[in-house]
Amino acid sequence: MKGRVAEVERLSSLVFIMIIWFIVFFILSQVIIERNWLPEQITNLRLMHLCIASIGAIFIGILVGLLSGQPVFVVGTVTILCSSIISWKYRNKYDHFERGKSK
Repeated sequence: MKGRVAEVERLSSLVFIMIIWFIVFFILSQVIIERNWLPEQITNLRLMHLCIASIGAIFIGILVGLLSGQPVFVVGTVTILCSSIISWKYRNKYDHFERGKSK
């Protein structure tokens, strides 16, 4: 019984650390994206190509996560980064509609 309680406590502490990591990584990825510290190859991609590249990156993250034994950690991190980049690109692409400008 003590072994089971210790395992549950260890698991809950790992979940807590992972949640903290995801929050910190999300904030850092937003800073990187908003300050335009991304390579030009990523910023110049069209939205559809960026979505396809993100899907590929997530699949690679799945493989790396399975091989490293940390699938939730790796896939969550890759997904946060890819979704942040996609939302930034979407905001920049359609920002002129909100301002009433036409391209």
